[in-house]
Amino acid sequence: MKKEVIRDDKERELQDLNSQIEQFQKNAEQSLQEKQQKLMKPVLEKIQKAIDEVAAENGFTYVLSSDGAMGQVPIVLYGPDNLNISDLVLKKMGVTPPSEKSSNSNVKEDKATAPANSGVGIKDNKPTPTPKPLKKK
Repeated sequence: MKKEVIRDDKERELQDLNSQIEQFQKNAEQSLQEKQQKLMKPVLEKIQKAIDEVAAENGFTYVLSSDGAMGQVPIVLYGPDNLNISDLVLKKMGVTPPSEKSSNSNVKEDKATAPANSGVGIKDNKPTPTPKPLKKK
């Protein structure tokens, strides 16, 4: 009988410790997410400002993401390369876009995979060339 009481007491103690560990883990994950959002906010705002400026300067009506960044589903499945404004946005932000030719080879880079936050611009009242499939990453 005494052994059962001790055993029950130890089981409760272990369950309490396990609950404390789970609560600590939950709080740590929440804190990490909040910190990540706080640190990313100015960067994302700077990118959005550059996109807005490039769109206004070039007369784009819409700019759509084609990369599915940060776990999001891409919203552009096809699009002409000549309407990709990623390099313009990078230049607006003071970043040198990747060159057309890789320094290691003479193979042309896929513009759809070059920058992480690529977009496709759609201009108002302009004929759009026939879209071609974007290359998969």
